[in-house]
Amino acid sequence: MPIFFDLDGTLSDPAEGIFASLRFALAEIGQPLTITDSDLRSCIGPPLRDIFRHLLNTDEQEKIEQAVEAYRRRFASTGLFENKLYPGITQLLSSLHARNQKLYVTTAKPHLYARRILEHFKIDNYFDAVFGPELNGARGTKREVVKHALDLLTLEPSQVILVGDSHYDVDAGIFFGLRTVYVSYGFSDVSSLRGLEPDHIIGTVTELEACLM
Repeated sequence: MPIFFDLDGTLSDPAEGIFASLRFALAEIGQPLTITDSDLRSCIGPPLRDIFRHLLNTDEQEKIEQAVEAYRRRFASTGLFENKLYPGITQLLSSLHARNQKLYVTTAKPHLYARRILEHFKIDNYFDAVFGPELNGARGTKREVVKHALDLLTLEPSQVILVGDSHYDVDAGIFFGLRTVYVSYGFSDVSSLRGLEPDHIIGTVTELEACLM
């Protein structure tokens, strides 16, 4: 059964690089952050433009795009690699790959960055394809990313498992009729699901391996 994996908060913990890049971007445009890293945890998962819309409390597109450009300037050179795999992820992927499972990444992070992260951790060989937004914002929501993957791969949704750590993942999975696995070891807790009911709720990578096997 094909498996769609989210990236941030599911395969890896990107907090250090994301937080530092957010702070850099907002300082660059004269809006330095005064909140703590713990308050920024909710900024991992949503589309980048939505994050800046929230942090800047504005719908002014020019200001949002300035922040996005500054963020990506730092993230592409440094922030990508301020990141770490969750313990047990490499073994999980290796085990699934050995069983000839088809594995894919479906992420809200631009697919160009996602590929570089997978290559950095030397886990890119486990995945058959990586799906995510374009740098210009096209396919900017998780629903759009998942639909793009389903369409290109011509998969029957009910035969696909989606694994993710946010309500965006669970929402997209339920919307298209995928089997959904929510992992709570990422950047949200069950209360963030806002009433959504995934097929499985998993607390550790060890539990995830047992679920997917």
